[in-house]
Amino acid sequence: MDRRTAIRTLASVSVLPVLDPERATELLDARRVIVADKHASTSLSQPELDIVGLVADIILPRTDSPSATDLDVPAFIDLIMSEWMDDKDSEDFRLGLRTLDTEAVVRFGIGFTESSADQQHILVSEL
Repeated sequence: MDRRTAIRTLASVSVLPVLDPERATELLDARRVIVADKHASTSLSQPELDIVGLVADIILPRTDSPSATDLDVPAFIDLIMSEWMDDKDSEDFRLGLRTLDTEAVVRFGIGFTESSADQQHILVSEL
């Protein structure tokens, strides 16, 4: 799946509740399953999920609204990877996570998840 298709798909899913109330219930049920079973990743390893969560929270931090991890974005990304992404896109995504972690080690001497919040923000802002 290319980026444009993924964006179109995500945009389409976001308007489904408005268009079809029955579908909204199905989506909420699916989210509940993901949340209930969020530790049973099917695509990403726990270290990968940790990086995804940190990056997602930098992009969508908690303010007066929930953060990305409050909304289970890592579990949703894992679902997208297991259900919609093809193998090449999944591997490219994983490569990006590894590259981010490696860059943290090169620049700060520790992995991305162990880096300070300021260091993580620096790396993410350079993406």
